[in-house]
Amino acid sequence: GGGIREFPYTRDMNINPHTYGDVPNVAIPHGVGSVWCAMTWDLYWNMVDVYGFDDDMYNGTGGNNMTMQLVIDGLKLQACSPSFVDSRDAILAADVANYDGVNQCLIWETFARRGLGFSADQGSNNSKSDGVEAFDLPITCRPCTPIDWFADTDNDGFGDVNNSINTCEQPNNYVSNAEDCD
Repeated sequence: GGGIREFPYTRDMNINPHTYGDVPNVAIPHGVGSVWCAMTWDLYWNMVDVYGFDDDMYNGTGGNNMTMQLVIDGLKLQACSPSFVDSRDAILAADVANYDGVNQCLIWETFARRGLGFSADQGSNNSKSDGVEAFDLPITCRPCTPIDWFADTDNDGFGDVNNSINTCEQPNNYVSNAEDCD
């Protein structure tokens, strides 16, 4: 039967469409928990896709083992009364502590897909209704794509020289809006 969860756990967004934006509309605790579990379910299987599955739950090194370690260590690192953003950030911190951060972009991509991206806002930890979902990634995880930019060569606050670069090579004097340029 359907049980207490609205949707079964799956990475298929057509079957389980939960995103961070659903939190205000689901019941406490099981509805909210099912949104979080959809995200960590996705992370588990995304890690298994990269590192494989190891059925040795004590000494295994597969993606399943790594994800369990990230989530457990994230629980130790997160703030008291954590929100989704606090918990996501704790898992990211656990990845830095345990695996030198090699999974940062995979973790960001997983959470961003379900609305807990880089600019997601948790609002108050005491409210489930004031969070704001976002599907973006930090710039360090964005694909490099050619863009036009205007370098501020004379440091007057306006872009002067039109160049084409990759976003991952964007200079510090980048002017993002061409309308702001002379």
